[in-house]
Amino acid sequence: MFEYVFINMDNPLYQQAVDLRYRIFFRPWNIKQEIVFDSYEDTAIHLICLTEGKVNGYARLNYEGQEAILSQIVVDEEYRNQGLGSELVKRLVDKARSDKKDRVTLSAKVEATKFYEKFAFVVTGDSFSSPKTGLPHIKMVLQL
Repeated sequence: MFEYVFINMDNPLYQQAVDLRYRIFFRPWNIKQEIVFDSYEDTAIHLICLTEGKVNGYARLNYEGQEAILSQIVVDEEYRNQGLGSELVKRLVDKARSDKKDRVTLSAKVEATKFYEKFAFVVTGDSFSSPKTGLPHIKMVLQL
């Protein structure tokens, strides 16, 4: 059974979330773990997915005016294709909607655009290299 919990950075499970993000997003490219602590980290709304006390999914949400920025959506490899990523996205979109935001934006890996299109996100603009990893990303937006 999966449990979804909003946490802050003082929560003991926060470090597990950092470790998951680093392992999936940055370690394969030999990027230092400090990259996780970007300008959005301190003000983010952090959502985790747990199974038996283990963090197996994570996503975060930040607000800039009427824009909600969804980022760092990650699911541990052994828990993929079980709906965790979808649930993380749905819950944070719902949070942005309940907080009366106009839109949700994200920068998706180019190969992940179909996943976000299921939630009515639309590609805006051309692909670009992520400043953190150099991998191709593309901006997507969901009007609320």
